[in-house]
Amino acid sequence: MLYSVFESPIGKIGITTDEKSVLGIDLLTDRTPDKVSSPIAEKAIQELKEYFSGDRKIFTLAFPIRGTPFKQAVLRAMMTIPYGTTVSYGELAKMAGKPNAYRAVGTVCATNDIPLLIPCHRVIKSDNSIGGFAVRPEIKQQIIDMEKNHQ
Repeated sequence: MLYSVFESPIGKIGITTDEKSVLGIDLLTDRTPDKVSSPIAEKAIQELKEYFSGDRKIFTLAFPIRGTPFKQAVLRAMMTIPYGTTVSYGELAKMAGKPNAYRAVGTVCATNDIPLLIPCHRVIKSDNSIGGFAVRPEIKQQIIDMEKNHQ
């Protein structure tokens, strides 16, 4: 595994890769990148640059969907949320086939290993407030606003 770092508009983003896929994204990392990079990491950095500039709406990178069957269902449902839109935790629970599991959906969002690629930032509270985020909530709002401005 290799660790690369990309300086984004929201801060340093760490990217963990193997020879085939992106294994993790760390928002606001303070880790030092490895001295060598990988072709997958270079592709991830390019796609993230395009995403933050508004030129990319869909990522083409390979990444595993890991976790329990429930977590996998939620992550797959999350990936169907269109760029620039948001859904509530309850709506995502329905999309994943578990309409009463909105709190568990929140846990899945909080433990998403690949934010941005799997867009947990597009999931908000039913009252339209921002809800939680793996890093500071204002970063989540910044990403949501960026997507809405690039639609």
